[in-house]
Amino acid sequence: MLEAPRTIISIKLIATSCGEDDKFLLAYVFFKLGLIKGKCLIFVADVDRSYRLRLFLEQFGIKSCVLNPEMPITTRLHIVEQFNRNIYDIIIACDDSNVGGLQSRTKTPSMSASGEYSAARGVDFHHVSTVLNFDFPVSATSYTHRVGRTARAGRTGTTLSFVVPKELYRKHAPTSIPSAQNDEDVLADVEKDQTNQGRTLKPYVLDKQQLEPFRYRFGDALRNVTKLAVRGARVRELKHELLKSEKLKRHMEEDPTVSDYLRHDSELRIIRQQPHLKHVPGYLLPTRDTHASANQDGVSLLSRGSGTGIGKRRKVSKPKSGSRKKDPLRSFTNR
Repeated sequence: MLEAPRTIISIKLIATSCGEDDKFLLAYVFFKLGLIKGKCLIFVADVDRSYRLRLFLEQFGIKSCVLNPEMPITTRLHIVEQFNRNIYDIIIACDDSNVGGLQSRTKTPSMSASGEYSAARGVDFHHVSTVLNFDFPVSATSYTHRVGRTARAGRTGTTLSFVVPKELYRKHAPTSIPSAQNDEDVLADVEKDQTNQGRTLKPYVLDKQQLEPFRYRFGDALRNVTKLAVRGARVRELKHELLKSEKLKRHMEEDPTVSDYLRHDSELRIIRQQPHLKHVPGYLLPTRDTHASANQDGVSLLSRGSGTGIGKRRKVSKPKSGSRKKDPLRSFTNR
């Protein structure tokens, strides 16, 4: 009896050590400079974290939507549907409670010891190029479920994880979460488990000096995301999504195409907007000979010790009188 051919799965597993506040800095740099390409699924620890990250990214003009259990089931299904249809590229999912009710094929599983089964299991996300473990999972099993969201149907994918060393735990109280205390212990379990599965989790050592030019912008934006702002964002979006859910049910019955206009990644505008944050000055951009690929989906990481990179400044010629200023992001090529 012949065995059915196995689907070859190609997943690149990367982990980097960073402080709890530097997670936000890295997310800003990776998304704003286009180092994370294609569709991305971000995992965070809880609902508050999902809105904190969304409000933070929103200040830089980076659109995302949140998938969490507070939303009506119709809205949650619609978010996944639009993500699968490429209407938007970034979903921030929390794992601490059941965003599911989305598991239509199987019964809702009981809560596991890790508390993680929501978006990590049972929900079918299509063509995910990158899984970003913004908050590292609390078990090796949870890590495996998250990794399984990418590299499906013979495609390649990347999983990038932020790991907080024990010596940096609670060094920045406003962004600290209890589970980060065990990141290194869980990482050791993950490495053993992935080795047994024939995969290697590779470390990526960041040169902190490369990030320093971006730090002053990141600091202002992160301080703006207060507990009050997060609470306001949760209440405001819940009200809006309840209204959208009722409209969606009615309109979908009459005309399914109208759902394209009911987006879930519009700006919350809880925080005072600072237009200058949405643009990256030319002197902050990497040089063109930076070692990173711009032609493939996934994570293009800048090589340390390449002599170029995020931290190296370039001379920016002043525009001639009467000439229009070019948007540096439009001409930026990450190579």
